[in-house]
Amino acid sequence: IVQSGSNKLTPFKAIKSIDITYKASTSDRPERWIVSLNLNWYSSIRVGTTCSQVDASIIGARISTATGIKVRAL
Repeated sequence: IVQSGSNKLTPFKAIKSIDITYKASTSDRPERWIVSLNLNWYSSIRVGTTCSQVDASIIGARISTATGIKVRAL
């Protein structure tokens, strides 16, 4: 089960993919990568955001290793 603190969010079996999404820099924000758990077409759980592509890849790979769910780069 995926939890945030004591809140149960979803069971692992509901996760369709682990997504790493690139967001380009803007005038007020640096470029960043968002790691999220894709549940379906309209629902996801954001795991975190980082300014490091390597860190995002490592996080995605570790979640994938623990769950057996594929990682997608978007």
